[in-house]
Amino acid sequence: MSDLLVHGDIVLTAADAPPLLDAAVLVRDGAVTTVGGRDELLRAHPGVAEAGGDGMLVLPGLINAHHHGMAISSVQLGYPDPGPPEAGLRDTAFESWMATMLALDAVDPYLGTLAKDVLLIESGVTAHLHMHFPSGAGAGAAEDAYAAELHAALRAHRDSGQRVALAPHWSDRSKLVYDGDAAFIAALPPDLQGRAHSVACPRMPGGAYIATIRELHRELRDDPLLSAQFAIMAPQWASDELVESVGAAAAELAANIHLHALESPLQRAWDEAFAGGRELERLERARILGERSALAHGVWLSDADIEILARCGSAVVHNCSSNLRLAAGIAPLRHLVAAGVPVALGLDDMGAADDDDMFAEVRMAHLMQRVRGREAHPRLTAAAVYGLMWSGGAGVMGAGRTIGRLEPGRRGDIVVVDLGALAAPYSVSDAGVWELLLARGKASHVDTVIVDGRVLMRGRELQHLDRDALMAEVAAAAAAAVARRTPEAAAWVERMGREIAGHYQAPVWHQR
Repeated sequence: MSDLLVHGDIVLTAADAPPLLDAAVLVRDGAVTTVGGRDELLRAHPGVAEAGGDGMLVLPGLINAHHHGMAISSVQLGYPDPGPPEAGLRDTAFESWMATMLALDAVDPYLGTLAKDVLLIESGVTAHLHMHFPSGAGAGAAEDAYAAELHAALRAHRDSGQRVALAPHWSDRSKLVYDGDAAFIAALPPDLQGRAHSVACPRMPGGAYIATIRELHRELRDDPLLSAQFAIMAPQWASDELVESVGAAAAELAANIHLHALESPLQRAWDEAFAGGRELERLERARILGERSALAHGVWLSDADIEILARCGSAVVHNCSSNLRLAAGIAPLRHLVAAGVPVALGLDDMGAADDDDMFAEVRMAHLMQRVRGREAHPRLTAAAVYGLMWSGGAGVMGAGRTIGRLEPGRRGDIVVVDLGALAAPYSVSDAGVWELLLARGKASHVDTVIVDGRVLMRGRELQHLDRDALMAEVAAAAAAAVARRTPEAAAWVERMGREIAGHYQAPVWHQR
């Protein structure tokens, strides 16, 4: 039997429970067995391994419900966030930025994933959903290369010790423009068409994708920390055949489904102009929507869409910082909560300071809901927003009954925060812990991170990995990926971005 007693001046067991003073959490064989007074538990378990201590705050591990596993950010790779539109053109911020992602460099999937996990651990994230983008590293025999890349990511997650739901995405239509690639490519200058065809064509059939995720789901069925989910990139990028096959396979396996949806104004315009405003109805018919599904972003959900999600029990992952950085907008968080839609929070590899700070993401979500929302939808408290991150995130992970709270029977995913650093240089003795955590909490305040009872970080030092060596390796891998760039590819992406922006100037995209 392996016991660990995690204690502190304050223990937060859940967002809807009162703070406990001078309390402790006993973890045995990875599971919480007892929550109680610190002195009492220390006396009852002499010689037990300890974590936390005086001047510490203990809370459930943070849950990042939407991420893409990019250790080197798009900005670091030289692809800036969207700027203003060219003079005389309507804004296509998100779509123009997505065009630059066509050239995103393929960094070694094992090193990139492991380094990202380390950054999240240092932020207090004990569990996250990794919506994996195929990097194109090894795009020869497509099915074999895809499976190999996913297994490299899984090996990294195992080595990190983090709890991860791997949701590799797939798309099979409209990769360049939402209303279909064929006519768009035919209208391009001839010298752009060949590469455009290559980008738009799926590297493997949808059936191979389904088979790959089936096998991952089987492999990970009994894994204590890792799981697999289906994921489609987004409705506009998924054919009826792909949507229906994913819905059927997920229902058969009782597997979760993850997807992007209605992230930008032009995606809302596509839904209204080309899908009759009924795209979520299509997803519902295909069994994509339901209690085991989650939509990332949802910035431009209509009232009718929110009603569908509430009826189906589908979650929305709110990616507040990402939505702001990509000029997508502010999601209707208060409306979603008031309607009973499960909500989680995600960093989306696009935190406000490009730093994977989950505490900062909770704060950003709280700040934005204070200014965006109808009077009929009440503002959320600090504790309530943390509750979305914990309970909503646990649901998106497919672990709604096992993580997100510190209570007997739950897994021992725990974060210890330095209260002195949180309050420094001075705070009144009766300052509310939720308000302090919301206003001042940051990744640098995290002292100890525990996943399934295993201490991964203590005193801000990783206990199982050589951080410096890893970051040097991933930097070298990123430099090697950048060195493979060609001037011709860069010029193609720049021109394609202008063509895509021009495509969206048609009136049909801007009738609101």
